[in-house]
Amino acid sequence: MKRWVGIQSAAIVAAVLFAAGTWVNVAQSAAPGTAPSGDCCSPEAMKRIAGSVGFIDIAGIKLGMTPEQAFAAVKAFNPKLKIDIINARLEPGDAPGTFKRVPQFAVAHTVGPVRNPYDPIRYDALDGSSDAIVMEFTIPPSPPLLGQIARTVTFPQGQPVAASNLVTALQKKYGQEVLTDGETRVWAFDESGKALTRRMTASERSCLSGNGFDPFGYGSGIPSGGQLDRDWPGGVSLNTVSANLSREKGLLCRPLIFAVNLGLGDLIPPDSKMPSLTVSIDSPALLYASRQATSDWLRAQRDGRAKSEDSAAEKRAAPKL
Repeated sequence: MKRWVGIQSAAIVAAVLFAAGTWVNVAQSAAPGTAPSGDCCSPEAMKRIAGSVGFIDIAGIKLGMTPEQAFAAVKAFNPKLKIDIINARLEPGDAPGTFKRVPQFAVAHTVGPVRNPYDPIRYDALDGSSDAIVMEFTIPPSPPLLGQIARTVTFPQGQPVAASNLVTALQKKYGQEVLTDGETRVWAFDESGKALTRRMTASERSCLSGNGFDPFGYGSGIPSGGQLDRDWPGGVSLNTVSANLSREKGLLCRPLIFAVNLGLGDLIPPDSKMPSLTVSIDSPALLYASRQATSDWLRAQRDGRAKSEDSAAEKRAAPKL
């Protein structure tokens, strides 16, 4: 895995362009051929979706951005953040039992001091503060577009922030939430960017996952420091992208765009002292389309391989009896 760190403005620009270019090149080489067509999941349809969801952001990083745009936004927000690319294992590779590495996540984060050579990568400073922004991009054969963003800010030890102040800041950013439940606050928007003001239905609530980061429940959580030196363990295969990929749920969730806070729901007293703030935004439309396209592509690969193997078997002569 390569890492790109911006130090001065020229170096920042070069690093961002190199990272984004490498991202696109790797993704394209991993998924040659034609992407599935159709209103849902073609590259053109996904680019149209991406053009409509950029009204919402975290730290200036907007849904629908390309890697180049997202990394430039990261550096504009805080040039000291380090960007790490996390690969997924796309199965199968060129031969049975093999895989290809494709970039799926990027993590922009603060860099803590080295405690000892055997420590995992640390985000936190000596005072305990840290900032980590996780970005999930759509996967091959789709073009890489930003479908989810999650940010966790951890405050310095001994310097918590009142829950009421954090809620006020979130409401100033995203407006009035549509759902407050337990420890979670949810903002929902339609495709035009208009905030949802009616009560969410039980079915619409199912579009939210328990961790507020993955609306279809495919992910394994947010990558952490110790995982940056290896591939993302979740993997991408026909089984993983097809799981729970229901058309009904897709039709229900795709028109919505979410912002979710974890930790500041109605069970948290306003005067609570909070050690951190976590917020995520996502576009179910982009994520669903990407996973459907990947599922269709991998299924076509599987069927083509099976047909080729059947054809080869039919041409082989029987042994002498």
